[in-house]
Amino acid sequence: YRCYLEVYSQQPDAVQTTLEEYHNLKVTFANSRSINASEELCFAWQAYERKDYATYDLHLEKAYQHVSHSDSAVLRYWTSVTFAGVTSALGRYNDSIEASQLALDVALKNREEARESYVRSILALSEAELGYYEDALKNNQLALDWYLDKGYTQSALELYQNRGYILIGKNDLSEASKIFEAAIQLAVSENAEKSIYSMHSNLAAIEQRKGNYQESNRLAERSLKYANENSDESLVAHANSIIAVNYIYLDQYKEAKKAFEQAQSYFKKYELKKNIASNYAGWSDALAAVGKYKEAYEAQTEYFKLNEEIFNSEREGRMQRLKSLYKSVEKDREIQQLRESNRIKSIEVANSQLEKRVFWLSGIIGLLIILLLFIMYRRVLVKNVNLEDRNTKLDQQRYQDRLTRTFNRRYLDKKLKPALKTDEDNSYTFLLLDIDHFKQVNDTFGHLVGDEVLVEFSNRLKQSIRGEDHLIRLGGEEFLIIVKSHHDTDDHRVARKLLASISSEKFETSGGELSITMSVGLVRTSPKRNSQIIDYAIEYADRALYHAKENGRNQAACLNSNFSAETDFDELLKASVESLVTTLKSN
Repeated sequence: YRCYLEVYSQQPDAVQTTLEEYHNLKVTFANSRSINASEELCFAWQAYERKDYATYDLHLEKAYQHVSHSDSAVLRYWTSVTFAGVTSALGRYNDSIEASQLALDVALKNREEARESYVRSILALSEAELGYYEDALKNNQLALDWYLDKGYTQSALELYQNRGYILIGKNDLSEASKIFEAAIQLAVSENAEKSIYSMHSNLAAIEQRKGNYQESNRLAERSLKYANENSDESLVAHANSIIAVNYIYLDQYKEAKKAFEQAQSYFKKYELKKNIASNYAGWSDALAAVGKYKEAYEAQTEYFKLNEEIFNSEREGRMQRLKSLYKSVEKDREIQQLRESNRIKSIEVANSQLEKRVFWLSGIIGLLIILLLFIMYRRVLVKNVNLEDRNTKLDQQRYQDRLTRTFNRRYLDKKLKPALKTDEDNSYTFLLLDIDHFKQVNDTFGHLVGDEVLVEFSNRLKQSIRGEDHLIRLGGEEFLIIVKSHHDTDDHRVARKLLASISSEKFETSGGELSITMSVGLVRTSPKRNSQIIDYAIEYADRALYHAKENGRNQAACLNSNFSAETDFDELLKASVESLVTTLKSN
C-alpha cells in the first residue's frame, strides 16, 4: 500500500526503497504468495504511470496468479477486481468471470455491499459477452438496485446502459427500450444531458433494428445535434453510423454516404478497428437490402479484411502475452535459484570454517568420523531421492493416461473412489463427456489426427476446470470430470463453460482446422456416499449423456436426481429418463 501511494504521488526514490524492502522480505518469506503478489502489483503500478500498458498487463496477471492462493482478503479482492476489469476490456471474458468470482467471494464473506455491487457490474458484462444473459441480468440488477438505493446516479445510469446492451444481445428489444426510457427519466431528473442523448442514440439503434427508420433517424439526429454542439466526437460518430443506415433505407444515398464517411473518419482517427468493421457490416447489409450489390460487396470485402486483421492481431497479442509471461516466470525462477544458491554457498563457507576448527581441535580421528558420516549421509540422501523419483514415475505410469496426461480409470478406482466415499461434507457433480462424431474424425483423417484432437480436447478441459477438480479419461473419446458443487446453478454454469471451451474455437491439427463439439451428461451426489452410489452416479450420467446425444449433441443433459444412500435405484430405473433430464447448451 505504501508503494501504491508513492507511485501515484510521484516519489521514484521512495518507491525504489520500498521495493528493496520487498526483496529483503522475499528472501525471508520466499514462498509467501502475498509478498510476491504485492511486489508484482507495485511493478504494475509503475508501468501504468509510464503508460507502458503491455508491461502493466503482464505484471497484473502475475500478481493475480499469486494472489488467487493468498490468505490476504483485501489483496485478493484488490488484485482480482482489477484483473477482471482489464481482461474484460481485452475480450478475455472467461478469465474476467473467474477473477470476478474470486473478488465477489471476498466481498460476500466480508459483507461489503459496495465492493460486491462493483464486482457484479463487471461480471454481468463478461457473462453477457459469452451468452449467459440470465446470469448477466441478475448480477446487473443486484448492482443497479444498490446504486439506486445509495443515490449514486451516474453509476446507476451506466448500469442502465449496460442492462440495455445485455437485453439487445438477448434480442429482447421491447424490454431494452423500456430500460433506456427509464434511464432517460433518471438522467432528466439529474440534468445529466450527455446521458440523455446517449440513451436517445441507443433507442435509435433499437428502432432501426425494428425497421422504424423515420423514428430511428429522428432520435439519432437529436443526439447528433447535441454531440456537435458539445464537441462530443464519439457520440457524433455513433449517431452518424445509425443515420447512414437509415438514409439507405429512406432512399437518400448521397446523405447516407456522407454520414457513413463522417463516422468512419472518427473510428479511423482513433484506430477503433472493431467499430470500423461493425460499421462496414451494417452498411453492407443495408446496401444489399436496397439492391446496391456492388457497393454492398465492396463494404463486405472491407469488413472481412478488417475482421481478419483483428483476429490475427488478437492472436498475435495473446501469443506475445503468453511468451512474455513465460519468460518472466523463467526469469523469476532463475533469480530465486540464484538466491538459494548464494544462501547455500554462505552455509557451505560457514561449515568449511567450522570443519577447520574441528580439525585442529579434534585431530585426525574427528575428521575421519565427520567424513564417514558425511559419506553415509550422502548415500542415504541419494537413495532417498532415487526412491522418491521411482515412486513418482511409477505413480505417473500407474494413474496417468499416456496420451492426454489426464488421470486414468485406475486412478478413479484406486484413489478417487475411496476419497469420495469418506468425504461426507461435500456434494459432488459427475460430468460424463463424449466427443461428438469422433469416429468420423478417425475414419476421415486417421488416428494420428484423432490423437491430436484428444490431446487438444483434454487441454481445453484442463483450462476450464479448477485445480481441485478431477479430469479422468475413461477410454477412447470418453472423459469424466468430478467437481465439488454447492447448488444446481453451479453445475449448469460449469457445463455451459465446458461446452463453450470446446466449440468456441476450431481445433488446429495436421489435417487442418476441425470444428469439434461434445455432449455431456450430469449427475449430482449428496455428501453421504459409498462405492455403489458412485458407480450408479456414473451409470446414470451415461444415461443423461445418451439423452444429450439423442437430442442433437453439442449440449448437456442434467439428470434431476440427487444420489444418496437413500436413493431407490429400482424406482429411478423405472422412471422415464427424458422426464428427469434438464438440457443445457453453451449459449
